[in-house]
Amino acid sequence: LSYDHFGNENDPDSFSIIVDDGALSDGPETVDIRVTNVNDPPKVTLNAGITISEGDVDAVIDSTVLNTTDSDTDADKLVYTVLVAPAHGLLQVAQTTLGVNGHFTQEDIDNGLVNYDHDGTEDSTDEFTFEVQDAQPLTDGPLPFTITILPVNDAPTISTNTGFAVDEGGATTIEKVMLESTDSDNAPNELTYVLTTDAEYGWVRLDGVDLYENDTFTQDDVDSGLVTYAHQGTEEPSDSFEVTVQDLEPLTEGPVVVNVTVNPQNDAPEITTHTGFAVDEGSETTIDTALLEATDSDNMPSELTYVLTTDAEYGLIRLDGVDLYENDTFTQSDVDSGLVTYAHQGTEEPTDSFEVTVQDLEPLTDGPVVMNVTINAVNDAPVIVTHTGFAVDEGSETTIDTSMLEATDSDNTASELTYVLTSGAMHGSVRLDGADLYENETFTQDDVDSGLVTYAHQG
Repeated sequence: LSYDHFGNENDPDSFSIIVDDGALSDGPETVDIRVTNVNDPPKVTLNAGITISEGDVDAVIDSTVLNTTDSDTDADKLVYTVLVAPAHGLLQVAQTTLGVNGHFTQEDIDNGLVNYDHDGTEDSTDEFTFEVQDAQPLTDGPLPFTITILPVNDAPTISTNTGFAVDEGGATTIEKVMLESTDSDNAPNELTYVLTTDAEYGWVRLDGVDLYENDTFTQDDVDSGLVTYAHQGTEEPSDSFEVTVQDLEPLTEGPVVVNVTVNPQNDAPEITTHTGFAVDEGSETTIDTALLEATDSDNMPSELTYVLTTDAEYGLIRLDGVDLYENDTFTQSDVDSGLVTYAHQGTEEPTDSFEVTVQDLEPLTDGPVVMNVTINAVNDAPVIVTHTGFAVDEGSETTIDTSMLEATDSDNTASELTYVLTSGAMHGSVRLDGADLYENETFTQDDVDSGLVTYAHQG
């Protein structure tokens, strides 16, 4: 005769017996059984895991997904021990993070105090491993608790924005080490930058084409070296532009400012004005800024030097009254101060010119350029260049020719040069084509040149 207990906690137990020899019987008699309680191990009766969205926090692990029962032990004495912590999030009880060997109770679960925070990574599952024990302690486990993670489209992140440097007037490639966006859900060609604010002193270019506000390029364009910045060559020491980045949904980040440091470069001077000028024949005029000017954003006027590379042919360039010749110099400051002049020599040519280059301190140069001079003609007085006198035989006549009497005037022909007989000859006659001339009568140089003027002695 044996007795097998069902394992429940009822105490006591009993059964009744009757003794029967086939003819007679005795009983029934009650047999009492005293059951001595034995501690039962806890049993995880529910371990369903949870499903959350990527990046979720405070996902509650309650008794509908994780439950342990033990007829000998109250819920606050059923202790879960973390054997392996979750890899992609945090397991917490009452907002305190649990690591390996961290503890929580079934009562904590029943009260909704146990939760899981996902770290936002792209893994589709996470888990932690636990065992549960009662006060004895008897245990159940180890067991995994599985967390299923539903993917969520993440916004892109501009992970690198170092800015960059460029030489004044130069261009540089905007590389991945200067500007990079990442998104675990998208490839580089799916991450689009929008130019929200243009650069002020340069251009952002895609494969050589200028981009303007609201134009776009991709991270793949950056990775492929197709995005550049070209500086305009101005003197400002910095520039900037702004971009946002978006994925296919689109989710965005930004705008962010991309800063540009401009390395100054010495610019060549530029002759911005060389109008030429007019001067009266035989006179002098000032060459001022309205006639000749060079500019250079890197240099003062006193640092811009003109070199006279070709002299004027019919005049002189002067600096503060001193004649200049080929390879002599003057500055823009001299021009600005009115110290540079041109003095015409008085010849009759209608034009003149000279050539200059300009250089800065490096020196970088511009030129040569031709400065044209227009000569305003001035009527010159005639000059009697020959009056030798002559000999004549008594009572005879001789021609007064050019070797004896000649006047010149660069402004007039021989027929326009008129001699006036201011005093007659005492012992003869001056004749024009055989006719006697008297005081205040005239003849021309052309008459002399033509042999029409004679002197006749009275004898």
